[in-house]
Amino acid sequence: MTRTSAAAQVAWLWLSSPDHLDLIGIDGHGRQLARLGMLGNSSVLGRSADGSQILIADDTAVTAYSALNGHALQQYRRVGGQIVGHAVSPDSRYLALLVFDAGRLGLEAVEMASGLVLGPVEVVHAAGAAMPGMQGPPSAWATATFAANSDEIYTLSDWGDHPHISSFSLAGGSLRQVGTAPVAVGACGGPSTSINVVDAGATVAAFCHFNGSVWLIDLKPLGKVAVLHPLQSNPFAASPVFTPDGQILYVVEGQRIQAIDLHRQQLVDATLISMHERRSVLSWIAALFVRDAEAGWVASTVPIAPDGLTLYLGASAGIVLLRIPDLKPIGRLSPGVAAGEIWVSGDGQTLFATSDDGHRLAVMSANGSRTTSVTLPAAAGGFVSSEHG
Repeated sequence: MTRTSAAAQVAWLWLSSPDHLDLIGIDGHGRQLARLGMLGNSSVLGRSADGSQILIADDTAVTAYSALNGHALQQYRRVGGQIVGHAVSPDSRYLALLVFDAGRLGLEAVEMASGLVLGPVEVVHAAGAAMPGMQGPPSAWATATFAANSDEIYTLSDWGDHPHISSFSLAGGSLRQVGTAPVAVGACGGPSTSINVVDAGATVAAFCHFNGSVWLIDLKPLGKVAVLHPLQSNPFAASPVFTPDGQILYVVEGQRIQAIDLHRQQLVDATLISMHERRSVLSWIAALFVRDAEAGWVASTVPIAPDGLTLYLGASAGIVLLRIPDLKPIGRLSPGVAAGEIWVSGDGQTLFATSDDGHRLAVMSANGSRTTSVTLPAAAGGFVSSEHG
């Protein structure tokens, strides 16, 4: 989806240091437009789907900031509790929040224009559901996604124990549950699972970052599942990239890309992308994935052009352009740049790439005509994006 607003062309990164977390906005000329300091009780939810807003939550509210200049736009009050999952509707009208409090898991939807809060509505959660490897106070594993029409929300909960898929409707201006069903599949043993509505709305695809398995959950009947096992060498080594049309899932691990036909529910032969350089798999993983304290090694952005025709991969010798769907290499940009993660501007005209050590940002035109190098004030942890790997 092409996003033409000025705000959607500004890249936002989070910078980490021992005592604080900041967000900075960089434009297509490499200029820093804004900086937001983060308080200890705040968390970054991401961007609105249209790229115009940055969403930051604290204990009682969510604040929307302009992605153009960092100015606060609106604050939305929310129910108390820990936000364990969230999603923004494709039309940027609604923000869905999964909130865990006092042993209960609830879903609420914030109408972003008015601040009206719908819900919360209870989401299936078993008390004491297993969350392998997690320590600390009681919590829950859950995530959410919207259908393309922005009126339907799907949640996946308790995937570390007994997974449940649930459907909710926003039709008529209210939030209500439509159905829920167990997912008869082995548990995902890690705290990060990415879900998307795919195959023209017929299926929810869930990618388990821990073991790389893909669950294709039928929405009619709700809960019927097929499981595919693309290649993954280690936990959290691969990252999912869904094409905008919802027909292909690419599982990216370094130079190897496994394609999945989501309509036929079939694995396609893995492709090994030649980068014409010597580089170990471990260094590729370090360059492509960023550390999140609660979500493991998960890519912070999906580097696909807005028209859905090009996939960008970072390398120590530039950015490789791959044609979608066949992944044929069609070009290389900035061969002198050691590129890590990549964010594509909303109009597709500018690429932003972190260096593999996180201390520099390369800003380049998508046609390769110019590249600007920016020294960052602290190491970049990743991009603030509306889509995650």
